[in-house]
Amino acid sequence: KAAPDEQSELSALDELAKLEDISGDDILAIGASMKALETRSKGKGEDFFRPRLKRAAKALERCTREKDKTPIAELLERESDDLTRNLVSPFDDKASEGDAVRVSRVAILIELAGKSKNKAALPALRRISKKGGIPADLAQKAIGQIGEPEDLDAFIDEVKHNQRSRLDFSGFGPGIIDRIMREVDNQKLDDSARAALIARLGQATGPDATGKLRELTR
Repeated sequence: KAAPDEQSELSALDELAKLEDISGDDILAIGASMKALETRSKGKGEDFFRPRLKRAAKALERCTREKDKTPIAELLERESDDLTRNLVSPFDDKASEGDAVRVSRVAILIELAGKSKNKAALPALRRISKKGGIPADLAQKAIGQIGEPEDLDAFIDEVKHNQRSRLDFSGFGPGIIDRIMREVDNQKLDDSARAALIARLGQATGPDATGKLRELTR
């Protein structure tokens, strides 16, 4: 059973989740509370930190408006500085409770940034994407969801060098078709990279994309 002060914390997160308008200061406070779980969870197990992270995620899930993007980006900026390379998966037997909290906490923020197309968070997401492990995979997904043209070149280069890459191009819109086809038409491109890029054409969405793809198959 939770101690009185711990129960108050859970209740406070529940109240935040009910608010119609969470302020930037509230978002930063939730982020600080999530971060504090790393040290507080030591020796207490999942039954302690999972309910808190779940409540924090519920409080943040509606923070997708323009005014919410700066504090979310600020929290991710802090995470990008603190994350170690190839952070151990929380499902790995070698993972500490701190690792489990850290991955879960970062995942909540990354997924929120992708869902809300938070361009302010892109610098932090790009740094996280280079650190390996689950946070890097999630950051790459969020970058694809945001779909800034400058990231498309990096995605294409990644697929050219790693044909098994699971990068999602769908957030970039129909513009990926012309860009990928310019790359495919390069005679110096090897066949495996060409095939991997062509396979990504199916990720283009929208009416414009459908028309462009039909033209390519004629």
